[in-house]
This record gives sequence, C-alpha cells and structure tokens, in this order.
Amino acid sequence: MEYNEKKIFEVKLKEMKAALTTQITEEADTAEVIETVKLRVRDAKLPDIEVVRVVWDVLMDAVQWSGKNQQQNANAALRQVFFRHFSSMPILYLHG
Repeated sequence: MEYNEKKIFEVKLKEMKAALTTQITEEADTAEVIETVKLRVRDAKLPDIEVVRVVWDVLMDAVQWSGKNQQQNANAALRQVFFRHFSSMPILYLHG
C-alpha cells in the first residue's frame, strides 16, 4: 500500500471512529449507528476486520468500567452489545 493510500485509509478509520463515538455518546438509535457504519464502509471501502476493530474500540470506550479485570470488562461489553441488539428484535423460537 502506498504511503498516501495508507494515510487516507487511517484518516477514514479515524473519521469513522469519531462519528461512532459521537453517536454512541449521544445515544443515537442503533439503526442510525449501523447505517453510519454501512455508509462509511461502502464509501471508503474499508476491510471488515478494520471495521470490527473500530466498532469494538468505540463500544469498549463507551462502557463505564469499574476496576474490573480485562476478562470481566470484555464479558460486560459483550453482554451490553447482545442485550442492546437482541432486546430490540422480535423473539424467535427455533426448534432444532
């Protein structure tokens, strides 16, 4: 990757992180946050792995930690993500 392309890529990631941080801080609707991610991924052609890293970093920064160890922090963050995501979905019963 050329130097200029790498710098542009880094700027796009920082812009996405800033936008998501603002939305989460302002408690924007989940659909709006998801739409922001989709638009920025499409416009900047960001790789999924980088998008996941940025979203994870923003979510981890948004959570109020209380001196817990790292594993407890990660588990608390996952609970928050799953609770927020799945609590807004209709309940589906799947039989295997």
